[in-house]
Amino acid sequence: MRSSRPLIVVVLTLGLWASACGDDTTADPVVTLADPLAGTADDGAEAPDSAYCGFSRASEVRSATFDAASAPPAETEAFYRDQLELIDEALLVAPESLAADLAIQRSVLVGTIDVLDARGWDLSGAIDELTPLYASEEYQTADGNLAAYDTDVCGIESVEVVPDDSAVAENPGDVPAQFVDYCNVAFGASQADALAPDADAAAAREFYEGLVGRIDELVAVAPTELEEDLTLIRSNFGQVVSILSGADWDLDVGLPLVDEWAAESPDAAAMDAAIGRVETFDVDVCGIVY
Repeated sequence: MRSSRPLIVVVLTLGLWASACGDDTTADPVVTLADPLAGTADDGAEAPDSAYCGFSRASEVRSATFDAASAPPAETEAFYRDQLELIDEALLVAPESLAADLAIQRSVLVGTIDVLDARGWDLSGAIDELTPLYASEEYQTADGNLAAYDTDVCGIESVEVVPDDSAVAENPGDVPAQFVDYCNVAFGASQADALAPDADAAAAREFYEGLVGRIDELVAVAPTELEEDLTLIRSNFGQVVSILSGADWDLDVGLPLVDEWAAESPDAAAMDAAIGRVETFDVDVCGIVY
């Protein structure tokens, strides 16, 4: 059972300049609403048709159909309380190897519910309080273990949901038609998972090179008003990759060098402004919550 994707979008979303802390998880095939939501194998069984995998699929579909950007407070509350019920049910039938990770995930979700309840279920207003819960090494490790199990055992390889007839909407939500391609790419980038705090050189390289690849995808479909900003962002992150590569992808060595370079860069103010404009467009036009 993976983490609640809409909340991860909000609290661990891609921060292009200040904190590039996610990784790309494009996947096929798509989990559809037609998939079975309950397993048939014995409790505790490690099989795709196990009861645990059924609950995990249900959580995945529920997460992917929840629109964090536009959900009213009542719908937000219902979503997170539903997720808690699913975790409680999953704990009753989960393999013993997942019990500790699920307990950690449950604890974070309970903390999330407490924070949101105190804030009237305003998700965007709770980011500062929720970020430490999801950024902790303990949670990241547990979530990674559960995601790996979902993929390797349950066969769940995507958080995308399409209708039963598998027809993907050409113009989701209220996005103007001319911006749909860009918004789809931007939304996909915003779903990046966090880079583990103890990431090794191989993981760091995969993440940062993937980050530049995602920016290239954005540049390729950018609206005219964002072309200059995204090109500047791409140029600067190319330099970040160059610096980290020169440090053999050792983040303890490379990131301080990146900080020094960014502090002295003549593009610093322009980068801040460019990212601000891109994020404003993503929020106002695409409905992405940062």
